[in-house]
Amino acid sequence: MGGRNRRKISTEPPKDYHELAGKLKISGEGLPLLKQALTHRSYSHLTGEPSNERLEFLGDSVLSLVISDYLFHRCPQKNEGELSKIRAWLVNAVTLAKVAEKLEVGEYIFLGTGEEKAGGRRRDALLADVMEALIAAVYLNRGWEEVKRFIAQYWETELQQLLVSGAEPLDPKTRWQEVLQSKGESPRYALVRIDGPDHNRSYTVHAYYRNKIAGTGRGKSKKEAEQEAAREALQYLEKLF
Repeated sequence: MGGRNRRKISTEPPKDYHELAGKLKISGEGLPLLKQALTHRSYSHLTGEPSNERLEFLGDSVLSLVISDYLFHRCPQKNEGELSKIRAWLVNAVTLAKVAEKLEVGEYIFLGTGEEKAGGRRRDALLADVMEALIAAVYLNRGWEEVKRFIAQYWETELQQLLVSGAEPLDPKTRWQEVLQSKGESPRYALVRIDGPDHNRSYTVHAYYRNKIAGTGRGKSKKEAEQEAAREALQYLEKLF
């Protein structure tokens, strides 16, 4: 009877995070920091291990400064407004999630069972948060010059695409709206859940296509959740047609 009540409350990631340490060139002494960067609050709440939220806070600032410095020196012809728009795209959740996918970050994250079942390993917002925490771990373990090299390496493709196209990138919500308008329809979202305490809300939103749920998004704000729902809806429509 006792064994039946001992329910599994957390899951180990599909891949050993020591593999990721090799990709990020994090030394042995930095491994505890790396594990913390990969520990989602859902796992932390269940196990008592420190979550990645403090590292996420630091990584966000490090990324913003590195990108600002990079753009300032690489784009001398662009004014403040243009630089701000490019930076906003390079540090947003969509771009962070793309980099996370290149590194297969989702395979190394420590999640609670609820978040695991909800598909957390594939959520843009969650991947973006972990990516910021990983940037902080690289910075703390390897130093300023090395984190600059790391960011330049993994953000170069996104930057070049922006500079070559000369166009302002469209976020998923804007792209979704344009796709629907081309079909004579308008975007529709529905807020379906709000979880967590006041200081740490989590929002769940559905995006609809012809009265069917085309995408589901979760985020720390309603806007962030709508962005993720729109991105999933775009993938849904791509498969549909």
